Amino acid sequence: MKRILCLIMAVCVVGLTPIWAAEPEEKVLCSGVVAAEKLYSAPTTFAAEPTWDVEGFKEYLREELCKFSTEINLYSFNISASSENVDIISDILNYELIDCFHVSGAFRYSYYNGDRIMTLYVTYTMTPEEYAEKKAAWDKAVDEVIGDIRGNTSLTDEESALLIHDRLALRCEYDYENYLANTLPDISYTAYGCLVNGRSVCQGYAEAYQYLLEQVGIDSYLCASDALNHVWNIVEIDGDYYHVDVTWDDPVWDVPGYVRHTNFLCSSDVFLASHEAQDYDTSPNATKYDDYFWRNSRAAFLIFDGEIYYIDSKAGTLNTYDGTVLCSVSDKWMAGENSYWVGNFSCLATDGTDLYYSLSEEIYRYDISAGEGKKVYTWESAEEEFYSIYGFQYRDGVFEIVVNDTPSFDANTKRENTWVIHLFESYTVRGQITTPNPHDAFTVELLLNGSVMYSTVVSGTNGSKTIPFAISDVLAGVYDLRIAKEGGLEFIVYGIFVNQDIDLTTHVNETIANITPVTGDIDGDGYVDLKDVTLLTSSNTYSLPYDEAVNKSADLNGDGFFDLADLIILTSAENYGQTKTEVNY
Repeated sequence: MKRILCLIMAVCVVGLTPIWAAEPEEKVLCSGVVAAEKLYSAPTTFAAEPTWDVEGFKEYLREELCKFSTEINLYSFNISASSENVDIISDILNYELIDCFHVSGAFRYSYYNGDRIMTLYVTYTMTPEEYAEKKAAWDKAVDEVIGDIRGNTSLTDEESALLIHDRLALRCEYDYENYLANTLPDISYTAYGCLVNGRSVCQGYAEAYQYLLEQVGIDSYLCASDALNHVWNIVEIDGDYYHVDVTWDDPVWDVPGYVRHTNFLCSSDVFLASHEAQDYDTSPNATKYDDYFWRNSRAAFLIFDGEIYYIDSKAGTLNTYDGTVLCSVSDKWMAGENSYWVGNFSCLATDGTDLYYSLSEEIYRYDISAGEGKKVYTWESAEEEFYSIYGFQYRDGVFEIVVNDTPSFDANTKRENTWVIHLFESYTVRGQITTPNPHDAFTVELLLNGSVMYSTVVSGTNGSKTIPFAISDVLAGVYDLRIAKEGGLEFIVYGIFVNQDIDLTTHVNETIANITPVTGDIDGDGYVDLKDVTLLTSSNTYSLPYDEAVNKSADLNGDGFFDLADLIILTSAENYGQTKTEVNY
């Protein structure tokens, strides 16, 4: 944006400003004015190394500005009033002390004819109370981005720069709507707009990135192009310099979880391919990272439990930073009945407790100890055919997905298609019912504190008297399993602790392994007695074909007839006089 191309230049206006004579030497007052557009590439790159303590001055100036000092004594720094030194002060005030966003850009300074700058005069754009409120929000945002990076000696500068690059892209979105409408607010040009409000243009991204890098001990400076109307960063890693453009690595329109790495730590040769202009600093010539592995990733890199993870979008794999492949994330994002979009659109997210990744319709938790992903969420919608998960992130205490029918987003995609989801690992409970009547249908339910939480209806197929059942997507907990036959017959298993997939047919308890309700409770009152005999032998059932009988559950042996064979089963010692079956798991 054009605003970044304007430097505050200190211009001596002797003859137009008062000359103070309180001291033996003449004191000259000079003013800072806004110069016409001036291209810069390194605000604190000097033709000759300053002889005064620039870093000490910077910290001293920050302290004084935070105290809202309007007249700041600089005598002890022994700064001569040369144009070069005034430029350095201007650059520090406007582009280095980014957290001092309460200071006006214009300034004045005074010096003696003896050439030593005495006093810096500044003004403020907000009250101390207003600044304190905004500074608290700023500090909170900064800590959210670099709290676990600052002081982390296990991270290299390369890794820190990468994590901050990705987190900034995730946190902020380009203020494209206001850009298109030519209504960009001033705050969108600032690091505050980028970090706190989560919306800015290139100047905000670049200044925020420079500030965050400085906080973790990485040197960088701003680089701009008038021809491109754009600004980015040049970053020093292990003594070499590279281009980094966070803005162009953050997609427009915004896609949560999506971060490109096309413009991260590039040599000028690579950078010029997309930033075609002749008016910016092209001195970075180190090529170490030009073909680095992160170029293949469109998802954010995350640090979890001390390890950095990423998705290789080209290979469709979840990897650790050293390239170790953990599992496949290969999938198809459908574009129609028989077509799909080319590419992998998986994203990574963490809530600090677990690591998750997205596929086209599912979210998986990666179990580090087991070395595999376990499904914890499935996107399902009958109304939105061929919609898939393209955005996935954890932010402000919740997980979000963004679904769409194309990887290309527009102004409305994110606001209309974002869903807050709850991720819990789920399991499957399996079992089987043996019944003398293959025509029987059963309702299988899992109850929690007496309430039905999950259920399915199963019946015999192909005349089989063994009916399998499976209840999927069951959250961890302690459940009672109830099998109910039409008419009221029940079989109950109490106290099933679900914290893994359970197959009741393989359990060591034979009573549970072969779930068999008591046969013969035709009227469904929970008992096998004379009333059931009466129903079986009534004219509405006995001797009638199966399809004509009123009470089909009276066909106890499943042969399709209601006759003496069924009566013998009902009145046997095994069944007659029995009640519903209850088993403790």
